[in-house]
Amino acid sequence: MKWKKLGLVFKDIKRNWWSQSHAYIPTPILLEDRVRVLVSFWDIDRRGRLGYVDLALDDITRVIGVSKTPALDLGDKDAFDCKGITPMSYVVRDGVIFLFYTGWGNHPEYPYTLLTGLAVSDNNGESFTRFSKKPILPPIKGEGCIRTAAFIDYIPEFDEYWLWYVGGEDWFYADNKLTPTYDLRLVRSSSLYDWTHLNSTLVMESDVTKGEYAIGRPCVIRENGLFKLFYSSRRYNHGYRLGYAESIDGFDWRVKDHSLNFPISEIGWDSKMQCFSYILPTATGTYMFYNGNEHGKQGFGIAELSND
Repeated sequence: MKWKKLGLVFKDIKRNWWSQSHAYIPTPILLEDRVRVLVSFWDIDRRGRLGYVDLALDDITRVIGVSKTPALDLGDKDAFDCKGITPMSYVVRDGVIFLFYTGWGNHPEYPYTLLTGLAVSDNNGESFTRFSKKPILPPIKGEGCIRTAAFIDYIPEFDEYWLWYVGGEDWFYADNKLTPTYDLRLVRSSSLYDWTHLNSTLVMESDVTKGEYAIGRPCVIRENGLFKLFYSSRRYNHGYRLGYAESIDGFDWRVKDHSLNFPISEIGWDSKMQCFSYILPTATGTYMFYNGNEHGKQGFGIAELSND
């Protein structure tokens, strides 16, 4: 792959009380007249609320609108999403957006929980309503704290929805803070709404030989008979890096990071960290949306895939 970095496309974050830093986990939706990028904006207490940034179809680096109020606010006190909300992935059915998001919650022993919820929108993402006040991926044995970063796709040959996500419950100290470990898992369902009683399959573990202790935010596309996985690799002693893997069946993955060909910049907003990529094919090109240093504190950037 050859990528052309288009730079830090959205950086004008400080707009109101609920948006003071970060445009976290960019999740682009292709609409008829724009690209709407769902993000988590953070307030001064580091609580994330769902918002969006609109980009022009004829120039994806041009910002044409930003949400003025949260598209989805924090959950009730002590709910699984009472501390923050992060968009992750979506499907669109009959004009309705089904958004799988991560809720940040409290835990009696550890700093937080990260569990997956579902919200719906019938107005192109202007606002969302919770499908349930409970997570659709609740804690289970072995995944008591972390069931997050869900990527949803419909697999027509099986007439099923497949949900790749990262799960775990072990914590340790890395970079002087208590940090969770988690690996890539897959769960399959005939329903968009019912995931609570299904068994998940471990499909890719962190590679400790390269200092990796967690796999983050998967994005899966299908091309030429292959499942292609774009993910974030969390490693010791430095920030996230972007990773890439391929699979014939969506279960067994072959890591091919070298094929991604997306090095850290020498200076600037993504010189220390690159993370949380989402791939958006359009009629004019294929784009990667991603965060940089400090998990997107400065905003999000875009890269364009070259056809050469």
